[in-house]
Amino acid sequence: MGKHEYSRICRRCQNQWFVPAAIAEAKPRKQAKAVGWLTPIIGGARQKLRAEAAMIDTQNQELARTQQCPHCGSSAYDQKKVSI
Repeated sequence: MGKHEYSRICRRCQNQWFVPAAIAEAKPRKQAKAVGWLTPIIGGARQKLRAEAAMIDTQNQELARTQQCPHCGSSAYDQKKVSI
């Protein structure tokens, strides 16, 4: 199958927006909490964990933003896959 994305239509205001498949199909990610607490973290390891946490937070914010209508903010929508 070729490349695709998702067309979402708000049930409240009928606004249509498009979401890339990689984002629409992604699931929220969780941070590993125990990694940093059980072992001492210094220097580069601490920076790496902070960078990973920031990346996960950014991805989760993007997922949340695409799950709401950009026009009215409703989270109720119909979705269908469209080829691009």
